[in-house]
Amino acid sequence: MKRNLFKMGIALLSVTLLLAGCGQPAPGSGGTSPAPGTEPSQQTDPIVIEVAHMYTTEDAHHLALEAANTFLKEQTDGRISLNIYPNGTYGDQENCIKGVRMNTLDVFHTSYNADYVPEASALQGPYLFRDYDHWHLFTESPIKDEINGKIEEAMGCHIIETNHFGFREVVSIKKASTPEEFANLKMRTVNISPYPEAATILGAVGTPLPIGDVYMSLQTNVVQATENPLSQIESMNFAEVTNYLIKTDHMLATEYWIMSNDCFDSLSEEDRALVLEAFEQVGSYIEEANETGEEESINRLTTQGDGKLELVEVDKQLFIDRLPEVFKNYPEWEEIYQEIQALQ
Repeated sequence: MKRNLFKMGIALLSVTLLLAGCGQPAPGSGGTSPAPGTEPSQQTDPIVIEVAHMYTTEDAHHLALEAANTFLKEQTDGRISLNIYPNGTYGDQENCIKGVRMNTLDVFHTSYNADYVPEASALQGPYLFRDYDHWHLFTESPIKDEINGKIEEAMGCHIIETNHFGFREVVSIKKASTPEEFANLKMRTVNISPYPEAATILGAVGTPLPIGDVYMSLQTNVVQATENPLSQIESMNFAEVTNYLIKTDHMLATEYWIMSNDCFDSLSEEDRALVLEAFEQVGSYIEEANETGEEESINRLTTQGDGKLELVEVDKQLFIDRLPEVFKNYPEWEEIYQEIQALQ
């Protein structure tokens, strides 16, 4: 199990990290190409890897990437570094994925979805993983490698890391703990397959909205609930406009980090190993932050400030029993569900 966390530890969360001011290659280049007749392993030119993500600078994703940047600089005397675009500043998710596939962006994160390998979207399916240990069994299994291999072939890029970022929960204006009660809620869902299945499994009325519109939509009762990882619920301040934190654990938020072929191929064997190690640590950092911080996050949301939420526990089996409704929409999921849920 991967647990090679950064030596800097939690102290990194409060350190201001400065990017080197040296001249950078054009975005998407993954660094400069070796001179004619020069082997990649002899490369000495600076390499700046352009990395985009959709999270705030306070989120574990950004902090992990800053730590990876420090790690790479230290290991190479500043020769390899990351240029990080946080919070969607490089572009929206669709354009960032397109950028990696077209070699104009080096690295981006994306979730398992049906666009490239239909059965892979099961990794974002409801109640696939029992707990975090079950997820780690999956990441160590041949099932993960097989799925990732199919995605790489279909997308035309390289997957350099796979991680989770916590279970998705519900915050709501109204209290709900059963499918019958959720049927009265208009709940915001991500408009990317298979995220709308969160509404199917819970019994809510799914309403797709961009994440930037959710706060105002809750405040104005356009929707009465939203489902997100705890870290995002906190960073987006959704507790200010809701009343209940409903701990459904209905989906494990998972993602993989893709690197463009040009960037991957431009790296020498030694540099590639360092970059892969750095992104393995990025994944471990994000997972550790969400696993160990879950209890503290719930405590902050339910006990602090004027917008503190009432915690609602649910009987998950009531929702798990609704999986046949999900399989009607995704029949290709059943086999992979059986394989992953059989992992012990």
